[in-house]
Amino acid sequence: MFDLGQKAYGRGMYGRAFEFLERALTIIPRPTLFGGEIQIWLAMTYEANKRHADCIDLYKQLENKHPSVSFPRQAAELRYIFQAPKIKIKDYSRRDGKIFTR
Repeated sequence: MFDLGQKAYGRGMYGRAFEFLERALTIIPRPTLFGGEIQIWLAMTYEANKRHADCIDLYKQLENKHPSVSFPRQAAELRYIFQAPKIKIKDYSRRDGKIFTR
């Protein structure tokens, strides 16, 4: 299930990714290393699905409850990124992606 969730996320199929990752957590215990990895992916899927509050809540849970050292730190860093103020870029400041060749 986890692999299917990763693949769906990579293809932009965030609804399907959510379903697969949720199912994976019914099989894999949350406080394990693999469970922590699944939860990080699930939080990113929440964000991609515009479920910002769920994303932040899951990161906070990982920070406070996961027994591993690495997942609470990773969750804190990702939460910091997602909660950072968004920079507004004016249209004229954006690159249009055109490549000029001679």
